[in-house]
Amino acid sequence: MAPLERIEACASFFRPMTEQMFRQSGPWKGRSVLVVGPEWGELAALAARFVGARGQVVGIEYSDIADRPAADRDRHWPSCDVESDFGGFWRLSGAPFDAVLGRFLLMRQPDPVATIWRLASLVRVGGLLALQEFDLTQPAHMRPEVKLARDAARWVTLALRELGHHVGIGMQLHHSFIASGLERPGMIAGSSVMTGAEPDVSTLLAESVRDVYDIICDRGIATPDEIDIDTLAARLRQAFLETEAAVMSPLLVSAWTRIVRQPAGCLRFAGT
Repeated sequence: MAPLERIEACASFFRPMTEQMFRQSGPWKGRSVLVVGPEWGELAALAARFVGARGQVVGIEYSDIADRPAADRDRHWPSCDVESDFGGFWRLSGAPFDAVLGRFLLMRQPDPVATIWRLASLVRVGGLLALQEFDLTQPAHMRPEVKLARDAARWVTLALRELGHHVGIGMQLHHSFIASGLERPGMIAGSSVMTGAEPDVSTLLAESVRDVYDIICDRGIATPDEIDIDTLAARLRQAFLETEAAVMSPLLVSAWTRIVRQPAGCLRFAGT
């Protein structure tokens, strides 16, 4: 599974929680919205549904637009690379926006509080900042227990910690909003429950291990023999099928707040 396909498959698991965030944080009709994150297309499509024909959706890429599939490059909303001069967005769409949405964005930022503050600078006074992030601090939850799956999830979380990622950023959103000078956010959290019979479950987990395989091995989190990366997806799927396990996805936390005063400054993302 290619990285972008994996992101989009993962995003589909969380669509109900994202829709719930839209419903609780609205109204959205006719609003101008900036979408930021590694799978902006799926999130922007949801935003477009909620803002309607009179609204506007602008997306910021995590990777260059040319790297995305043709179907995504042909979307009807503008997009740019996050590494480009951010002033271009002000000229492009007449920012500040009525809302800024971000998903799966803060975990890899060196300073999540500063990033939130800078995102808020793109929202008009009275507008909305809404973010969704994983919290990976809880062990993988499944019934019956599948040791290989629990181990794989633990390997990934430990590797992300080794990389300096903020694996608990989801439940830290409340504190991060306050620390950035914003009003206390509304928050919800949820997970999807999947079954091992769904092939995406084992594939997503195995490919997540592959993404950080070198870190896992180099830092002694697990050995190549333990992982056996080329057979991991098949072994996970077999274990899930044998146990008929129900698997809970990582916790997805949503937080949103109204901007009562607009911070000054420009947005600069850390490299990925």
